[in-house]
Amino acid sequence: MLKRLTIITGTILLASAAWAEVLDKASSLGVAQDATTGIWTLECLSEVTGISRSDAHSVGASVQIADGTGAITIFSIQKDMLPAERRVTESAEGVYDFEMKKAGNRIKVSIDVLWPSVGTGDRFICVINIAKGLTGAHEQLYAMEYTHSIRSSGTP
Repeated sequence: MLKRLTIITGTILLASAAWAEVLDKASSLGVAQDATTGIWTLECLSEVTGISRSDAHSVGASVQIADGTGAITIFSIQKDMLPAERRVTESAEGVYDFEMKKAGNRIKVSIDVLWPSVGTGDRFICVINIAKGLTGAHEQLYAMEYTHSIRSSGTP
């Protein structure tokens, strides 16, 4: 059973004003702690609607935990999705699950990360960039970055 769940909605960074009129974008960040195990769960979601199914897309994403002295990258990925693909996944059991799905004119990216402990003032940082085109030759459609600070040890 989760002790507490925090959902944060943040500022959308737009790479191109032209796409702002055509694409709908949404994202969220949730942080919770399991009351029994004490394990922290971070769920980061990002979605763009209005894409073309016939285009290739790429996603760059990372999750870090930071304290006053530095940051540790828990998860970092760069994935391409060809037009014929509908789902790209990657996971490391007990650490993270990554999924990029294309359905119709929508692309959705979800990241779930587990982390054993955090201290007061520590911050989870989640970054997702969704682009049209393959890595290295793309046009950014949507970029989001969320930061969630831990108020006190054991409290999201």
